[in-house]
Amino acid sequence: MGPDWIGELDLVFTDEMGRPLHPDRVGRAFQAEASRLGFDPIGLHGLRHSLATAGLDQRKLTKIMSALLGHSSTTVTEDVYQHLGRMEFKREAVELGRLMATGE
Repeated sequence: MGPDWIGELDLVFTDEMGRPLHPDRVGRAFQAEASRLGFDPIGLHGLRHSLATAGLDQRKLTKIMSALLGHSSTTVTEDVYQHLGRMEFKREAVELGRLMATGE
């Protein structure tokens, strides 16, 4: 756009002139494209949670996940997301206990 470009904020989602897009517009466009491609409905924030949960469930370093998510500290990441992973560990422990009790 040359001198007509008004985007000075280094944004990811802008209109053709560089103006910021409303978050709802971005979310609707994302959901429409995901649906068109056959994915289950999920919002952009849901993708963020999925990334964090998957990374922590796969035992990725909390420091790496914290940096990817843009958190100010690993404590923030742990406070927000670690409980999700712990729930999965509890399920695994319950299932292991059941298998041990039944001898399967």
